[in-house]
Amino acid sequence: MMKPQLIKGLFLMTVAGVVWLGLYLLFGAL
Repeated sequence: MMKPQLIKGLFLMTVAGVVWLGLYLLFGAL
């Protein structure tokens, strides 16, 4: 079984990555 803390960490990293990528594409298109 995976630890909840590890899942939470991966989830936060994924969300941060998606947000960063979204902002990068947004400002890159301007």
